[in-house]
Amino acid sequence: MGKARSSLLCVLVACWMGSGTPADLHFLESPSNQTSSLGKDVRLRCAMQLSQELPEISWRRDGQVLELADSNQMQMPINDTVWLAISELSIPSVQLSDAGSYQCAMWVNGEEVLSDTAHLGLEGLPFFSEEPQDLEVAADTPFNLSCSAQGPPEPVRVIWLQDGAPLNSLVDPMAQAPSMLAVSGLNRTASFSCEAHNAKGVATSRTAAVTVVPQRPRSLVLVMRSENALEVGWEPGASGASPLSVCTVQAVRTDPDLSTVPAEAMYNQNLNVPPFRHLIQGLAPFASYHVRVACRSGAGASRWTHWVPMETLEGAPHDPPENVTAFQNGTRATVQWLEPRGPLGGILRGYKLAYQSPDSPEVVLDVGLTTEKTLEPVSEVQNLTVRVASYTSAGDGPWSDSVMVSPSYLLAPQTQRVRENATPAFSWHWWAVILAVGLAVAFAVFFVLILARLRKKETRFGEAFEPHVERGELAVHYRVRKSYSRRTTEATLNSLGISEDLKEKLRDVMVDRHKVALGKTLGEGEFGSVMEGQLNQDDSVLKVAVKTMKIAICTRSEMEDFLSEAVCMKEFDHPNVMKLLGVCLQSTESEGCPWPVVILPFMKHGDLHSFLLYSRLGDSPVAGQNLSSVMDAGGHCVCTVILPDDTFPLQRIELLETSARNLTFRVQWEMKKLQEYGQRLAWYEAKLQNASRRLQLLEVGDLTPAELAFQELRKEIGEMESFVGHLRSSLNGSDSTVEVVHRELQNMSVTVSALESYDKNQVVAMRRELTTLRQRLEDCQKGKPLEGRQPPIGACNHQGIWRLSKPSVVQLNWRGVSYKAGAWGKESSLHTWRKKRYWVAPLNLDGRRLDSVRLYRSYQDLLLSRNPTDQLIPGFGQGAGLVLYNGSFYFNCYNARDLCRLNLESGAVDRRAVPDATFNNRFSYAGTSWQGLDLAADESGLWVLHTTERSEGDIVIGRLGPGSLALEKTWQTSQYKPAATNTFMVCGVMYATRAVSTRREEIFYAYDTRTGRERRLSLPLEKVTDVVQSLSYNPGDHKLYMYSDGYLLRYNVLFRP
Repeated sequence: MGKARSSLLCVLVACWMGSGTPADLHFLESPSNQTSSLGKDVRLRCAMQLSQELPEISWRRDGQVLELADSNQMQMPINDTVWLAISELSIPSVQLSDAGSYQCAMWVNGEEVLSDTAHLGLEGLPFFSEEPQDLEVAADTPFNLSCSAQGPPEPVRVIWLQDGAPLNSLVDPMAQAPSMLAVSGLNRTASFSCEAHNAKGVATSRTAAVTVVPQRPRSLVLVMRSENALEVGWEPGASGASPLSVCTVQAVRTDPDLSTVPAEAMYNQNLNVPPFRHLIQGLAPFASYHVRVACRSGAGASRWTHWVPMETLEGAPHDPPENVTAFQNGTRATVQWLEPRGPLGGILRGYKLAYQSPDSPEVVLDVGLTTEKTLEPVSEVQNLTVRVASYTSAGDGPWSDSVMVSPSYLLAPQTQRVRENATPAFSWHWWAVILAVGLAVAFAVFFVLILARLRKKETRFGEAFEPHVERGELAVHYRVRKSYSRRTTEATLNSLGISEDLKEKLRDVMVDRHKVALGKTLGEGEFGSVMEGQLNQDDSVLKVAVKTMKIAICTRSEMEDFLSEAVCMKEFDHPNVMKLLGVCLQSTESEGCPWPVVILPFMKHGDLHSFLLYSRLGDSPVAGQNLSSVMDAGGHCVCTVILPDDTFPLQRIELLETSARNLTFRVQWEMKKLQEYGQRLAWYEAKLQNASRRLQLLEVGDLTPAELAFQELRKEIGEMESFVGHLRSSLNGSDSTVEVVHRELQNMSVTVSALESYDKNQVVAMRRELTTLRQRLEDCQKGKPLEGRQPPIGACNHQGIWRLSKPSVVQLNWRGVSYKAGAWGKESSLHTWRKKRYWVAPLNLDGRRLDSVRLYRSYQDLLLSRNPTDQLIPGFGQGAGLVLYNGSFYFNCYNARDLCRLNLESGAVDRRAVPDATFNNRFSYAGTSWQGLDLAADESGLWVLHTTERSEGDIVIGRLGPGSLALEKTWQTSQYKPAATNTFMVCGVMYATRAVSTRREEIFYAYDTRTGRERRLSLPLEKVTDVVQSLSYNPGDHKLYMYSDGYLLRYNVLFRP
């Protein structure tokens, strides 16, 4: 059959070649449609077969040629006349721009041949193009956060979360991407993130921390000022939940650029608040300052207020006038002085002069702004003293010391200086000191220069030249220094710090560096170069190739690795392998590390690649190598050329390379087929496992064969048997996996036939009858002739629960094994006309948030995952204590003590707070979190089981009024809620469970709301996993529904008559 196909293909190709039209030419394999995710690698492939060497295959995206496409074309001969070309397009880390339609194109005889079009689509979790960023905001200040995500697939909806709690739902307008969250203000630090939802799942952005700091202080004003202080006051800004603790006051002298004022020149004071005022002391009088304030709480610091200019008051001068002199000239006395040296503290308004004689009171004169005053007449006054003071608008400064008026014939008048230790303006002995210091410095510099010159000679020539008189003549002594610098120094084995064993092996390999002379460069690489050189031996000079490294070896391990390779190369001894001649090391002044130099034989004709290249181009690299000439007896020149025994087999090597490449392509082609077979095998194996699980349910459950569609199973098994048979014929029985799958299919078919042959209902009835008889025998032995029964629907004429059946494992929840927490059950309603629906509500991965509930119209739909309806929970719920009652879901509202009711028909949501109820894990069940409010339904109505702060964790039973969310009546129990694993209601009696082991629970407590009595029980309750997340009793079928670590279980409840 294969030969016939090949012959037919050859005929078609021959016809096409004869006609010259590519109308019948087409691609054997066209690229296939693919759907990938962002960041993954994608490969597309096409193949064509033709009876000639094929031209290049190009790729197109959306009709445009991909010039820079990463494609790989493989051509291989199928036989002597037919060629197969395969082109593979690789798209690494696929992006949104790569999506589109792809096809292959090839030009044959002037006509373009196109492959089928393949569509590359991108689907996956949403990709965030913008995420919320960290912010620092003032308390009660509005701010915005942005979040944007995109698919595909679209649409993408965004949910904002604050501290893990959702702020909107998927149906809100704000959920449309890009989304902006407008926050009116916060009073405490919070975290914000966003979730992006699309059909493929949920992606979570980074968490942005919004730090709430106090607001900037307001109304910074000057309260009081003096010449040396400023008292300021301000009003604090809002600080949120964290009170203000410290405020910082800064003051700085007025400057054109306040940002350049150094820290040491700034007044900075931290003070505890309240009060919100501060006295800034130690300021200069009559000066301008700028003041600002910032406050801090436990959450952070506020922004600074703006700089507020302030001025201190004018003050009196701090120091008296200087150089007060007084002398008498005839009948006049002249007093002179200078302006005070210290700060004036304001604007100088003038001077006051006071003079006094021993027998008269002191006289004070206001002399204005002059610095000289003449007093007259004073001829008859002896021992006259004067003193001077300056003054401003704020007051008088200190007086100078009293000065005696001296006669004019004295050499120098008396003077008074303000500072006792002040130095004179000029003194001759200071010049002497300065001159002495200058001479000493000059002498030191000269001495240093002499020493430096002498040292330079020592460094260059050895010991300095020193003249000595020997035998009457001037002699120069020279001593060569012990170490000196050379341009290149040889690195010896002893200086390398290598092991002794390696040293011993290198004794006959190391070559003296001075015996190697380097010439021209033969070639260069990234790490080194090869140079022509000469090796001086004892009796000859050998032409060698010297390989030098550009990078020095600076570590002991690198040096030992390099020399170890040299030791290995010296052992090479073969005519076709180059032998190592030697290794030497050299170092330079600029590089302290040695440079390795490898000495190899010189290859006259270069490397093998060049030799083959010259041979292909027709050149003879060895021409003239074996040429000799002689003269015969007749005087003629005879030339002899000795050619090699055989030429290099270049064509054979090329043919071998082509064959190897074609073989590689064929192996890759076959491997791809095997991978596809493996994937299909895995898929069918998964279907087989699913069918096996369904058959197991059929064997152990209480269903009829018709309910699980035996015909559908037999059809699927028949399809898989057909495929496995095809694989067996293709692989000729070489794959053991196919044989195992074939045998399992045969066994599966026999099992299905056997199950169809008997009545499952009769077996289940027999088992129930046997269980009842066994229990009656046990009761008879104990003297308790009792038996359980199930009363009519809605009736409570019994004495409570007698026992529960073994659990029936229905299936895993629809979201998967990772969703451990949740609840499930059947709609509770005593109305016979209402169709009872089944519901499954796995919580989010955090075990807290309730996003949606899946509903099924019947139990069969639930088992077969058929016709589901998903109901979103607006505003989200919290915990697994929900119930479906009379067409409405009742659940705990998210992050609140409120009870919510969702009407499934209208979609309306009502909510009402449960008075004083605790929530958010204040008191939850043992091993189960977030069940502050637990809803339950029974024959008496709807109940809410909760706790209050007043009950200190003991369970409070509350009954809701008909059609209302208000509590009609409450009962206080003595059972501590965290000591129980779960609770449920039956005929107005609350039953509590606790864990006995990992596979067994116990109903240990009951409270009867009709009588107000409590009692202790011990009713076993088997389970399949460790943790029980929820229990829900349904009065319409007398069954108890359990959600345990993601699995759905149910029990038959039997009552005492």
